[in-house]
Amino acid sequence: MGSRLSARTHDLSSYTPICEHCGLILCTLNPPHLPCPHCSSSLLTPHARQFLISQVENEILQALAREEEGRQRAVEEARITAGAFPTLDSINDSGSGLRGAADVAPHKVLSLNSKTKKVTLSSYAPSASPLSRSVSLAEPEEEVAKYVLPPSKEIMFAQGGRQSATTWVDLFGESAVYVDVPKGTKERGTNSSKSRTR
Repeated sequence: MGSRLSARTHDLSSYTPICEHCGLILCTLNPPHLPCPHCSSSLLTPHARQFLISQVENEILQALAREEEGRQRAVEEARITAGAFPTLDSINDSGSGLRGAADVAPHKVLSLNSKTKKVTLSSYAPSASPLSRSVSLAEPEEEVAKYVLPPSKEIMFAQGGRQSATTWVDLFGESAVYVDVPKGTKERGTNSSKSRTR
């Protein structure tokens, strides 16, 4: 039982987009430090390898700096959002247990209707208060894989009549068939030389 595989399109490798020995085009899935998957030759010279290592290290440092800057920005935004209002955590521990239990208990409201002079008792259960969320950075969404469609099973035939460049072949059918030059016609070179005589 063969598994059905489907190809995907990937971007070119930003480090080694082509093998200099065999000309194989390389995508981002092929690591630059590995040899060419077709001819097994090294993709980088020693000097280019050192340059690539320094380039990747710089990219890593820049990415770490951007992440740290994003964290600092999120902390600063959280601090500004909090403003001068006291937080619930600042309440002393002795009163927090009683207050927390009282907040969860349902409330009963006694109301008097002014027209009918009747008393109504209503009970309300408070909705769960949203917990304070920790600051989280927005994660980038994963890209949807782009699949390459398989070739069509339909055989494409030549459209139109036979052209001068293809007079020796018949393209109307399942396969190309050689066509002999008819015996009554002359070759192209002899016709052109006779027609040019004055």
